[in-house]
Amino acid sequence: MSTLISPDVSICDDCRRELFDPADRRYLYPFINCTNCGPRYTIIDDIPYDRPKTSMRHFKMCAACQSEYDDPTNRRFHAQPNACAACGPHVDLYTNQRESVDTDNPIKKAADLIRQGQIVAVKGLGGYHLVADAQNSEAVLRLRKRKMREEKPFAIMSADLERIRKYARVRPREEDLLTAIQRPIVLLQKKTGGSISDAVAPRNKYWGVMLPYTPLHYLLLNHGFAALVMTSANLTDEPIAIDNEDAFERLAAIADYFLIHNRDIYLRSDDSIVRHSAGHTRYIRRSRGFVPIPLFLKHAVPPILA
Repeated sequence: MSTLISPDVSICDDCRRELFDPADRRYLYPFINCTNCGPRYTIIDDIPYDRPKTSMRHFKMCAACQSEYDDPTNRRFHAQPNACAACGPHVDLYTNQRESVDTDNPIKKAADLIRQGQIVAVKGLGGYHLVADAQNSEAVLRLRKRKMREEKPFAIMSADLERIRKYARVRPREEDLLTAIQRPIVLLQKKTGGSISDAVAPRNKYWGVMLPYTPLHYLLLNHGFAALVMTSANLTDEPIAIDNEDAFERLAAIADYFLIHNRDIYLRSDDSIVRHSAGHTRYIRRSRGFVPIPLFLKHAVPPILA
């Protein structure tokens, strides 16, 4: 008997409500999750999928989290990444010279820096993103120059569909793709006259757009951005950074600041990219949210090495 490893999926509606509920004990906690959402594939070290075999083994649950974990009636019953601010991972903000930024709210401070035109490397679910204000052409062009990416479009992330519809056309099937638990990047036709910098996707008819899929994303975007550039944190043709030390070494010449956390990423997982064309969903890059679920074929085929 074999068991499939679950992919990482976006934060669920229940956790998102708790995230922004001042009365909840996980209010504004950037690693909120439950059995219905959160990291899976990217934190697993071995099977079966149990906490001691994930990067969460370094965090001992507090009494409140342990009580949830042990309660069959709780939606966090055996949620392996279960944690809260008292016992779980946390975020920190650093300069690209590895100097800690003195702040009580690293996420708000990072958002303030992005609004000022700074480029921030943000450690996410399956790796780091390089983040800039998508309305700030100077910041986007500086990111292009540093990343050595002449024309290839940058992915962008907006807080909700209402904001996306201000700069992109969203057809019903594309809305379904955007809001699916996998939260892929979806190619959307540009609208004229939007506020997003042309430098995000120069000489291209489409934006690559995604909705937030982690609590950290929601907290960053909660500071009023129309959209944030969310591009893989690497130089062109290099793998994305997943380790804090590696990120500081490889990205210091690109990012001005680093918003990091202390939950290890074991497996890289780039953002998936899809488009809806000719009545079908076309996978341009099948990764986060879909991998490692296999592709089940309708017919038997000979073995293939890809």
